[in-house]
Amino acid sequence: MKREFIFFVLVIFFNSCKQTSEVPVCNVIEPRANIKSLLDSFVMVNGQNNAEYGIYIDKTSPHDYDLILYTGNEPLTKEEDRLNNQYPVNKVRTSNIEFKVYSGVEHYFQNTCDDKVRKESVPQKILEKNDYVIWVVKDSAGMLTTYKTFGAYPFIALPKKIPDSLKFNLPDSIF
Repeated sequence: MKREFIFFVLVIFFNSCKQTSEVPVCNVIEPRANIKSLLDSFVMVNGQNNAEYGIYIDKTSPHDYDLILYTGNEPLTKEEDRLNNQYPVNKVRTSNIEFKVYSGVEHYFQNTCDDKVRKESVPQKILEKNDYVIWVVKDSAGMLTTYKTFGAYPFIALPKKIPDSLKFNLPDSIF
């Protein structure tokens, strides 16, 4: 009886000391239907030829969000990512394209998946061609308003779309 008790205690002891090796999840998240449709449209309009695709999400009030959809040869926040040693934590896969998701959490949390994300996120050399496309999406209580812009940076006030009635054209005889 004593021998069985010691054997039983040793089995429990060795099983409790065993370390489980958890494989980290590669944080691929699933977008809601309206955002998936928006991302699919973005890829359909702009193609699949660029190296980087990103979605930047900024919550501006309890019911309002600013989103930037971006595609280009390098990340929109390349310098900031490099200086702060931050890399996207989440990603979304749609239309055979992987969008890196930036929401501010990448400043405080690390992607434990692998170092491949870090190496891909910040290219070592600057590419010569600087073509990019930016769509700004304003989400107000679930109502999405989308427009294309030539300049926007995440997590600061976004440029508003200029209505056609307010656009100013220089007169031809100015020079």
